[in-house]
Amino acid sequence: MTHTHGGNKFILFPLLSLIKYIKNLFNFIDILFNIIYILFMKRLPVSCPSCGGGLAVKRLYCDQCETEVEGLYSLPPLAGLAPDDQEFILEFIKASGSLKDMARFLGVSYPTVRNRLDEIIGKLSRNDKKSKENQ
Repeated sequence: MTHTHGGNKFILFPLLSLIKYIKNLFNFIDILFNIIYILFMKRLPVSCPSCGGGLAVKRLYCDQCETEVEGLYSLPPLAGLAPDDQEFILEFIKASGSLKDMARFLGVSYPTVRNRLDEIIGKLSRNDKKSKENQ
């Protein structure tokens, strides 16, 4: 059934609803692509793509005032971890270091979380030893 007003058919409401739906869909797709880009494309490289050696930071840049700082700076230890290990540590900090809260958040047992944390501590210790040997 179509309503008329002054001889014009009102199809405006369904059209506006469709436009709003399409706009929301494009916003969702844009957010999804940004998340994918951040997760898979913008990871800080920690090893050389040519030889596999460790990388260091040589230049820092300010987007706001375009200042550049040059030097040779080591990457922070957490940067040497795999992305999923970095995410685990971030969530661990948000949980105030509570293994119990982490187990609940991840949906796994307390010993599983403890083992995962021990593995990450082991990786950090090995990376620390390697970095001290290379100095």
